[in-house]
Amino acid sequence: MDPFTHRFAIAAECDDQAEVDRLWAALSEGGKTEPCGWLQDRWGISWQVVPKRLGELIRGDDRPERSAWPKQC
Repeated sequence: MDPFTHRFAIAAECDDQAEVDRLWAALSEGGKTEPCGWLQDRWGISWQVVPKRLGELIRGDDRPERSAWPKQC
């Protein structure tokens, strides 16, 4: 069987940082972590664990000066 890749991934949108941290810890146990909120669980499934507000935070809706924040992820 072919290994899983990022072509198939599950996105988990969390309400707050505590939920991000809880899911991140549980899903990454036995797996591997990657940049930008990505991880692979112990079975090789890719997940992206992010706050629901991610788009708002990247756009800088809270502060105009943040709109130039680098979009590396």
